[in-house]
Amino acid sequence: MAASHGRLIDDAARADQISSDIAIVLCPASLDEISGSVVTLLSFYPRATGSKTLATETADIWLKHLEQFPAWAIKEACEWYVGPGNPPDRRSWRPLPGDIADQCQTLLNSTWQAARMVSLWNEHKGDYPAWMQRSYAKFGR
Repeated sequence: MAASHGRLIDDAARADQISSDIAIVLCPASLDEISGSVVTLLSFYPRATGSKTLATETADIWLKHLEQFPAWAIKEACEWYVGPGNPPDRRSWRPLPGDIADQCQTLLNSTWQAARMVSLWNEHKGDYPAWMQRSYAKFGR
């Protein structure tokens, strides 16, 4: 079977290359990268007033929701939130951390699918069960 997106991997070198690429693409963002994207996003909305403790707790919640995502995905998700891809009725509301985390997950779906293909390669070393070969050939997953 061909070693391409949505198909079972049939070559150890290809599996290693894909695995290496995935590690780079999924490298989690630094605190500064997360903060920069979130502060830029929130600058489009009125700022809530409150204590320094509240601001710190709010920042901690954003960090908790976004710390596992790469910087590029967080930045793209923040841009999506204020852009035309997000319905106007949602764009007008101040974003929540879960809104951005959900969009990051959407952006990473194909990367996680590729990681699944590598995992299957590592498990089967190309000797995939017949049912799996038929399933992936038919549905491209």
